[in-house]
Amino acid sequence: MKITASDWKLPRWTRSLDEEADYYDWRLDVTGTESDDSVHTVSYCVHQFALGRQSDYFRGIFRRGVFAEASVKCSTIELPEPVSFRDFENLLDYCYTGEAAVDSASAVSMVWLGDYFGLPTLKEQAQHFICTSINHTEVS
Repeated sequence: MKITASDWKLPRWTRSLDEEADYYDWRLDVTGTESDDSVHTVSYCVHQFALGRQSDYFRGIFRRGVFAEASVKCSTIELPEPVSFRDFENLLDYCYTGEAAVDSASAVSMVWLGDYFGLPTLKEQAQHFICTSINHTEVS
């Protein structure tokens, strides 16, 4: 019997402290404003290897002895408006897969997230989307 990569269940982030986040080793408590202007905090179970290999920000946070978060394995993040939880989850997807869904609703937020979290390729992808959209609009 041949085992292929598709047979493996790769780790994935989850939005709550549940059993789905197999072997998670870090928690992100993210505070943001919902569309109804209410403020919520959502906990994400994540894996250091996924975030640290992509993000300069997380790579620095995960270094032991540099930041207090390293001892409790939990970081607190406040999202500015208009960055949504959906946008942040898109950032997490990018860290795990190298792919992000950038569209007209998320492009500006993805530029901010890419810049803040040290993900230059994500930032460039979102900037490219914005420039292409502007150029397409000017041509039409």
